[in-house]
Amino acid sequence: MFITKPLIRLCQWLDKSYWGLKPLHRHIVGWCVLFLSIACIYFGGYLCYNTGKALGQLCHSTWLTITDGDKQEAEFASAEEWSGKGSHRSFPVTDKNPKRHVQLAKDFNDINDIQLAAAQSLGIRPLANREELETVKSKLVRLKETRYYIIDSLTHSVPYLVPDAADFLTALGKLMQEYNGTHSRFIVTSVLRTNQDVKRLSRSNTNASQNSCHNYGTTVDITYNRFDRKGITSDIQLKADLSRALYDMRKAGHCYVKYEYKQACFHITVRPKK
Repeated sequence: MFITKPLIRLCQWLDKSYWGLKPLHRHIVGWCVLFLSIACIYFGGYLCYNTGKALGQLCHSTWLTITDGDKQEAEFASAEEWSGKGSHRSFPVTDKNPKRHVQLAKDFNDINDIQLAAAQSLGIRPLANREELETVKSKLVRLKETRYYIIDSLTHSVPYLVPDAADFLTALGKLMQEYNGTHSRFIVTSVLRTNQDVKRLSRSNTNASQNSCHNYGTTVDITYNRFDRKGITSDIQLKADLSRALYDMRKAGHCYVKYEYKQACFHITVRPKK
């Protein structure tokens, strides 16, 4: 009641003052009010967006402990700690650039022959079928969901890699999250294939090679058009951050990368340690 009456009087005064102006002056006042309203909307939206983004990243910086607490931390740790399989390999990157512009087709064009040579040097012998996998499991690491990446529903491969390649995925995920500022994760869509898997895949994918790098447990495919997004971010931004992380890893001599346009993935082979 005490607020309503002053507001009514103010509106009446403004209305009387406005219509008391000359037509030219009324047009000037109208344009000024319009521009002021637009400016308020723009800066208000900008402020809300950045405040929301900051709060979102702050919340997701503690995402692992908020969701399932110690249980989820233990699950993630167990997926990364496999010291019994061998010593961990580090993948240092000295020339980091989170703002780098990457030309995908040009910068990621390592041909199959180059990747195959690296795979043969670092990996296991090709397996005829999945039954043979049992004979080499002691040399491999079974991939599980971690805080840095998730494994897609695999149809033509099995989630196993040599230890160096498993360490590479963790290092790549860390670098992408560092560039993006969230706990967003990339998705691994293809891992180790047996000769039987390659034969089945070639029926639907003409790009599947009989002498595939995937046969050696050193190579993965990572999709670039979908992610496990956390915080206020987008698939487009995450694709850019993943590309920058891959570029820096490749430049440091840790991997070879092929940009697969039709398959919507990065085809990555880990290189032997120098």
